[in-house]
Amino acid sequence: MFGKENHKKIINRCIYCGNTGPQLTDEHIIPYALNGDFILKNASCSECQKITSTFESNVLKYIWGDFRNGAGFRSRNKKKNNKIEISIINKKGEEDKLILPKDEQMIYIILPEYEEPGYLIGKDNKGVNVVGTTTFIHTPKMPIENFREKYELSGFKISSTYSYSDFPRLLMKIAYGMAIFQYGYDCFEENYVLPYILDKHKDGLGNFVGTAKNKIILPQAGIVTILLGFVNNSSDLMANIKFFPSIKNGEETMPEYLVVLGHLKEQFIPKNK
Repeated sequence: MFGKENHKKIINRCIYCGNTGPQLTDEHIIPYALNGDFILKNASCSECQKITSTFESNVLKYIWGDFRNGAGFRSRNKKKNNKIEISIINKKGEEDKLILPKDEQMIYIILPEYEEPGYLIGKDNKGVNVVGTTTFIHTPKMPIENFREKYELSGFKISSTYSYSDFPRLLMKIAYGMAIFQYGYDCFEENYVLPYILDKHKDGLGNFVGTAKNKIILPQAGIVTILLGFVNNSSDLMANIKFFPSIKNGEETMPEYLVVLGHLKEQFIPKNK
């Protein structure tokens, strides 16, 4: 979407509360923990940073931590875990634990699938309604069947527990950051997602975030792909987001998420949208 030489944009105010105080920090649009390199310079105050880093850490550290570690993603924690424990089903059909060295470990990720945003389908969603999951399992050093044979496994037991709002708010934060990167801090006439990012609103979260029925992001290299567009030729800005867009489960790609961001001011609406 943007050339590599243009991955930073100077903001000099908090994109969440508007604070122009002296202790502003840089904001990664795609999180640092996902190797993100699009940066809004001086774009988050300490109070807002506490809010956003809480739900971001809950997803990236506590839910996706083992996956990120096994996949070699960046981390500010220099003491990376060189071993990982997984729950398995042995040949006798019994549950057991298996501790794997880093160079032979199995990595997995489970992504939730939601209804489409209520805003797009004319439905008032009080919350985000989970309708399914997509699971990806990978053994980097050998085919998964060889992995099963080597460790005499009949299966795996994997799970992830997502909170009600942490992952949807992370989606909103990523989409909002990219909107500011492309259109500027003062681009919204009405901002739908900011009250949810800052945890000021809870009801109605599912009206503005969900999963796309019709995917438009093609498989490609990278960790996160974001496309900005407009809702049905209106002035409402929307983002399509896909994590790990190169991964395929058979013929299925990873889920594609939708975030309806808000109503753009007229001067920011492209003439040829």
